[in-house]
Amino acid sequence: MTQKDNPEILIEGVDFILIPSGCFMMGSSLETDEQPVHERCVEEFYMGKYEITQDIYSRITGKNPSHFNNCPQCPAEMVTYEDTLAFMQIFNNLYSNSHHLLFALPTETQWEYAARSGKSSAYPWGEQKPICRSTSQRGALFDDDIFCDEIGTYAVGKFSPNTFGIYDMPGNVWEWVQDCYHGNYRIQKTEEPFITPECNDMAIRGGGWTSNPTSLRPANRNYHSRDGAANSIGFRMAARRFPPEKTPNPETKSFNGS
Repeated sequence: MTQKDNPEILIEGVDFILIPSGCFMMGSSLETDEQPVHERCVEEFYMGKYEITQDIYSRITGKNPSHFNNCPQCPAEMVTYEDTLAFMQIFNNLYSNSHHLLFALPTETQWEYAARSGKSSAYPWGEQKPICRSTSQRGALFDDDIFCDEIGTYAVGKFSPNTFGIYDMPGNVWEWVQDCYHGNYRIQKTEEPFITPECNDMAIRGGGWTSNPTSLRPANRNYHSRDGAANSIGFRMAARRFPPEKTPNPETKSFNGS
């Protein structure tokens, strides 16, 4: 059985879901930086089923910078964008060649495509705002004074997954993506990550435990300094296959000789 046949794979405790290729309408008319709404097409890729936990982060890097560090299955937070690149470098060095996969942060396009999971509505479950209840199909961890009056993150996977089977894309912690943040989609023409040498503000997606409901929409965008960290920002991994005859370059996220 090839990697292509596997809808779900597990590597060193990281569960990956195979996301099918397809096209979708990216963005929304609600905020300026979500405009214009436009079509994007995505090739098949793997997405982390859960946000990277403190347990996995500490096993790979040997450290746990998280503020809420008494919860091994809670998301790793207080990680900078640069920390995520260092994590990916180690993970690629350990597992890329043996699995014929190149691991990286998802691009903004991949992230929104996976978060929408085939839906065009405001939220993955429909138009209704989220509710902080694990028994609800629209459940998510965010700043909800009614049902979530606790301070901090939850263990990953407590709330219902989306149609693709991915957990916590709305809420819990914001998630770093590969792209530089930009004020609208008019300057980003392709699916590939938008990165410039002078870029300091990197895009984050999904909202977190301190966020309002609007921030949990798949189309919502935010940013944070690449060398800054917060207890409401973490990350998840993405991966794509590479042909066995080609050697991936984890630093440039490209293939040597392609």
